[in-house]
Amino acid sequence: MKEIIYVYLGCMLNVCLHEITHYGMCILCKKKVKEITIGKCVLFRIRKVKIGLIPVSGGVSFDFECLTRLERILIFFSAPIVSGIFIFLNLKWEYSGHMAVAVHSMILFFLSLLGGEESDLQQAFFVKCDGDLEKGGSSGKE
Repeated sequence: MKEIIYVYLGCMLNVCLHEITHYGMCILCKKKVKEITIGKCVLFRIRKVKIGLIPVSGGVSFDFECLTRLERILIFFSAPIVSGIFIFLNLKWEYSGHMAVAVHSMILFFLSLLGGEESDLQQAFFVKCDGDLEKGGSSGKE
């Protein structure tokens, strides 16, 4: 039973660290955060933060429209870096259930990078927005 609790808490910590990193970068870039979600099947809400029962995903809701390229990279790419560090630490530390948490962390890490149009990698490097136009980028319309 103790191992199940460790695995659950480790998985929640992984999702929490990932989303808190997005949140921290939003604050650093002076973007107003509307809502933070950690986990699925929301159990309760504390101000802007919704906490769910199942640690499989999360999100930070903020005004995405006015981001510059640097802000997008900072906000979206910093969290997968923190998730990668969390994977490394779980592989180094030996505690009850650490391999299950490491596997969970790896799955979420790769989904955040390779999860399609909504992935952190896609949002950080491949989405054009109004901030790029100010710096001489193109709108993508030809």
